[in-house]
Amino acid sequence: MHGWYHEEQFCFSGSCNWKVLWEYIDRNGLGGVLGSVVIDELCEVPEDIVQLSTHRYFSNQMHFEQALNCCRELAQAASKLKIPVRVLKGPALALQGYVDTGTRSFSDIDVFVDSAESVQRLRVALAGSGYSSPDSQNIIEKLGESETAKFFLNNWELEFRYPLEPPGEPMFEILSHHSSVLLRVPQESDDVLRPDPSLHLVFLIQHMAVHHLFSRFFWFLDLAVLIRNCREQIDFILVEEELKRLGLINVAAVAADFCRKYIDPDFPRLGHSVLAWNNRIMVCFADPVNIARGRFGIYHKKYSHKFLGYLVGVVSFYLIADPDKKRFFGFATNWTLNRFRNSFGFDKPIVWVDFLLKPVIALLLVPLAWGTALCLTKKDHEKMSLSSE
Repeated sequence: MHGWYHEEQFCFSGSCNWKVLWEYIDRNGLGGVLGSVVIDELCEVPEDIVQLSTHRYFSNQMHFEQALNCCRELAQAASKLKIPVRVLKGPALALQGYVDTGTRSFSDIDVFVDSAESVQRLRVALAGSGYSSPDSQNIIEKLGESETAKFFLNNWELEFRYPLEPPGEPMFEILSHHSSVLLRVPQESDDVLRPDPSLHLVFLIQHMAVHHLFSRFFWFLDLAVLIRNCREQIDFILVEEELKRLGLINVAAVAADFCRKYIDPDFPRLGHSVLAWNNRIMVCFADPVNIARGRFGIYHKKYSHKFLGYLVGVVSFYLIADPDKKRFFGFATNWTLNRFRNSFGFDKPIVWVDFLLKPVIALLLVPLAWGTALCLTKKDHEKMSLSSE
């Protein structure tokens, strides 16, 4: 990461296992970065690694062009319907942050809109242009979160996110609170790929922590390239205020420390870390060896059962949020409430359910979540280990 970011020549250890090293690099989303490094002759690697990395680089470029065409169709439909929409992460980050689209890989397109009704209107408008659905009986398939729907366009999975009240997690809190800034009706075809960089930065920080527990190296590189290329447009006062509002100032501080140490010494300080009870475990999450081993981040693919998935979600809120019990119970309760509403087709808050969930979470889910976290952190979910090679 450091060599590519600074365009500096470097070399790998002559005794490294190249096959294992490539698996670690590609699994952490850095295969295209190595491909760029090899093309620019910043390091020497064996011929088979040259082929693997450059193939990843050029395939990333091809995937970006395919996603770009898909986003342009989306932008055209949204513009005609006057629907505010933006894409975050993925192709937006490749264009807004990395610029060299061969370096950033992604597998789907995260589309943010203002309501479920807008998703339906866009589906109808796009129905004649490469549209398909995973379920012919139910055009929009609900995912685990109640604020999410998906369908496919030209073989690309579009995940639509829209706010509900109350927001069930920080991602939707950002979308709900800043919808007038974050969401705009596209004026040009590429507008959907250029979200507000300040809010994009906040979104990336919460996403890497809440959803992935700092589990892959490229999450950190995402922050570094976005700030490097959009520094003049980023309102760092707004960023820090929003992180404090969401209870993620300690998360941002840990991520910034990692970026300064391993990527860019000039990376800004995003808040000042308060040495609270959860600071040590967050530093453990962001330890390079733990990230490489997949110790904390691989669980969300292993434990797909809904109940275990819910416990992991609750404990991740609790472990990474700034010490504030009200904030934790608020997110956990709202998340559960929104899932309940989604399952039973309700579109308005249910006061009595909210009232009952708070003591349930306090008396039952928190101890179970801690037990789940203990089981997850005691084992490495990745068979390979750096120490064994």
